[in-house]
Amino acid sequence: MIATPAQIKAARALLGWSTEDLAERMGLARNSITRLENESLGTNPSGLARATAILEAAGVIFIARDIVAGDGVRLAGPRAPYETQPEPEADTGA
Repeated sequence: MIATPAQIKAARALLGWSTEDLAERMGLARNSITRLENESLGTNPSGLARATAILEAAGVIFIARDIVAGDGVRLAGPRAPYETQPEPEADTGA
């Protein structure tokens, strides 16, 4: 699946990436990412495909539109610093 411009923008937000972050990973200028995410400018299939692959490699899952809901994004699983940490041992006072 190739992500939509809105999904690309949402995926960046989930990862905490700026347009500069994605631009650097794609080898493009920041303005190119802004244009890619701006749906009013039409779609760039090759740019969307590259951005999709990079974001998926970073842990984003793109969800296709279905009967009930529109396109979406989510993270593949726990990421630092949100990974489960062991509970601290209770101080028994002994």
